[in-house]
Amino acid sequence: MTFDKDIKRDFDLCEHTYTAIKDRWNLRAQAAQHVIKKTCDAYHAQGEPEGT
Repeated sequence: MTFDKDIKRDFDLCEHTYTAIKDRWNLRAQAAQHVIKKTCDAYHAQGEPEGT
């Protein structure tokens, strides 16, 4: 989703995915936010995918 919608900030990604992540994996709030933050960090570290 981060690449598809070009979401680069964890707050923006949280708006789109927080509830789904929390419910799907039965995570507590802090764990769900940590997953979202790590995803955004990985997005920044990797950069744009090839072919876009």
